[in-house]
Amino acid sequence: MPTLTSSFADWYEHYPRKVGRKAAKRSYEQAVAGLVQEGQTKDAAVARLLDRVRVYKASPKVRGQLRRGEASFIPHPATWLNQGRWDDDEHLEWEIPKLRPVSRVERSVNDEARAAVLLRYQKRERIADDERKRRKQRIAGVSTVGQSFGRLPVE
Repeated sequence: MPTLTSSFADWYEHYPRKVGRKAAKRSYEQAVAGLVQEGQTKDAAVARLLDRVRVYKASPKVRGQLRRGEASFIPHPATWLNQGRWDDDEHLEWEIPKLRPVSRVERSVNDEARAAVLLRYQKRERIADDERKRRKQRIAGVSTVGQSFGRLPVE
């Protein structure tokens, strides 16, 4: 029969976010005590928590958050335990929401909107380039115009 400390260490090893170990340990002990009060044996409570944390860590939602570097969206272990999230229905809570397929019409509208934005951007860039060229010509024109209006070089 494993001790509560060793079973917590095993549970904590599987939890996907490693923060607040002391608070998590207190919450783990309270969760096990709560499950024992509900009529489970201590071993069954420990096994249930360990099984549920393994399922939670393997869920697509958590794996995706870890892969994208979004571990901050995974609750602290103490929070997960205090809120009794091991009882959450993993099919509803731990799955990534299904996205509906995008229709061809929506896709073409999105493509048209992107094309319009790109055209506006290109037009702005063309206008800015033209303005830069005109400025350069004016600056160059001022220096040549000043020389052509009878200014003689000083000897």
